[in-house]
Amino acid sequence: MDGAPLSIADVMVKNPPTILGSATVGAAIDLLREHNLPALPVADDGRLIGLVAPMHLVQQPLDRIVSEVMMRDVVPAAPSLMPAQAEALFALQHVDALPVTQDSRVVGILSLPALLEAAGPSTDPLTSLPWGAALRTWAGAALLRGREVAIAFVDLDNCRVLNETLGPVAADAVLRTLAQVLRGLVDPAQDMLCRLRSDDFAIATLRSSVGVELLTHRIHDIARFSVRMRGARLRVATNIGVAGGRRRKVRAPQAAAATVDDLLTLAERAAAHAKAVRKGAVRHGGGLREPAPRRAGGGLHLAVTRLRLVQVAIQDEAHGSLCSIELGVQERSVVGTAFGRFHGRGLGVLAAEASLQALGQLMGEAYAFTLKDLAEVPCAAGTLAAVVLARAIDSSEQFVGAACASDLPHAVARATLDAVNRRVSDMLRGTR
Repeated sequence: MDGAPLSIADVMVKNPPTILGSATVGAAIDLLREHNLPALPVADDGRLIGLVAPMHLVQQPLDRIVSEVMMRDVVPAAPSLMPAQAEALFALQHVDALPVTQDSRVVGILSLPALLEAAGPSTDPLTSLPWGAALRTWAGAALLRGREVAIAFVDLDNCRVLNETLGPVAADAVLRTLAQVLRGLVDPAQDMLCRLRSDDFAIATLRSSVGVELLTHRIHDIARFSVRMRGARLRVATNIGVAGGRRRKVRAPQAAAATVDDLLTLAERAAAHAKAVRKGAVRHGGGLREPAPRRAGGGLHLAVTRLRLVQVAIQDEAHGSLCSIELGVQERSVVGTAFGRFHGRGLGVLAAEASLQALGQLMGEAYAFTLKDLAEVPCAAGTLAAVVLARAIDSSEQFVGAACASDLPHAVARATLDAVNRRVSDMLRGTR
């Protein structure tokens, strides 16, 4: 291919046999075996009307006609598609083979294993998320099937400052953590998540307007990072813009692609507006705003009930290490402890467990948290730690925090507080 970008035309089986909808299941089985194909395009005068694969033929009477068992309304691939775009089509339709058409006529058949073997991974190596081309194809195919699509544009605020202050390693750690959080919040059955560029992500979704609003508010609530640098505190949060989900007509192929590009542009503008007005989430054209911060009875502000880190102590013993974390809130303080055969990097796990134990003493078992993941990277202040927590009673609800400190246990303890402090404040005030 002389270095040219790989396209579907380079991978597909060219000019495969097709079968009529009026043919029998027995004839389809014979044709699949003869040509060793993963599926057969069903065509009428060369024009695609469906797809039949072995799974459609199993346990069917041999004299049944193909049109009664075939997959209808299949969205075909085009020879010029890039691998990431084709992978999105496979994921959207839950198939292992796709017909390839040009001007509505069948010109090839493409199998998913052949595509993956030839193209290799088509994802961002940092976050393991697909690039924007996959989202564009996924959303365009959904529009062609008559589905409504909304797009949420997610911008990570202050990531450039983090990169310039602590370096690219720390910034990459935050981006990986955000990608992990977003992946845990989306539903692959109705959402397509990708990394667009730098610190921008996007989600194309089939959710209702209410569902999109709930998703964006949850992202804004959970995807918050706080990094301490040289005595200052840098807030790294998300700005989200939403567009789409309100049209009610099937698009022509060329119009579907243009619509997706328009939605991405509008969602990006809405995210920029959210950043300018200091709102976490904005829908283009109005309608979606972050709820106003709550206040406790008697005028207490959120900061009054925030947990604070009082002390971190590590005691080396013969068979391991004992970590003690003292947390305080208002006039009360408690100490949580964790013991394990850990030294060095393993002390971060003990610090997280001791912090969560102290938190449990303050909040009670109904608000217990568990450690899901822990990452650490060097930074100018010493160590940047990022933690992912989940509530014990609902592991699908996750919380992310990050913080810098001179040593790992202090960084993990601060990151743990950063992950839960906003939610804990609500709980202490009885608002959740």
